[in-house]
Amino acid sequence: MQVTVHYNKLSIAPRKLRAVVYALRHRTVAEAIALMSASPRVTTEPITKLLKASVSAARDRNPALRPTDLRVAEIFANEAARLYRTRMKSRGRASRFAKRGSHLTLTVEWTEQKAAPKPAKPKVTTKPAAATRAKKSEAPATSAAAKPTKK
Repeated sequence: MQVTVHYNKLSIAPRKLRAVVYALRHRTVAEAIALMSASPRVTTEPITKLLKASVSAARDRNPALRPTDLRVAEIFANEAARLYRTRMKSRGRASRFAKRGSHLTLTVEWTEQKAAPKPAKPKVTTKPAAATRAKKSEAPATSAAAKPTKK
């Protein structure tokens, strides 16, 4: 089963997010959170928040889930609407620049665990243990002389 969570209108450029996001694909959520806590980048904070939100959303559907059961199936950062601002330049001029934002999407998945089948009952034999030992000793022994040798 899958759960998708979104973080929209994030004021971090998608190019900065993608550098971190690509490292998280196909990892467990617990590994991804550990990886984010070890990274010095600023972009890891919203990603960690999104990972924790995905655990919470998955637990809403299946309360028995743990973060080690969840795996990051898909994560990507798309570009959001740009905010255009002006910057003053020399000689009274001004130029425009864009503040880029992003939409972060995370999909986690887990496998439904079915109930384990009941173990089969062991077969009860009516033969005594002495009879089985006698059969093993009756087997003919192979000798070294009977084996062909290479010349």
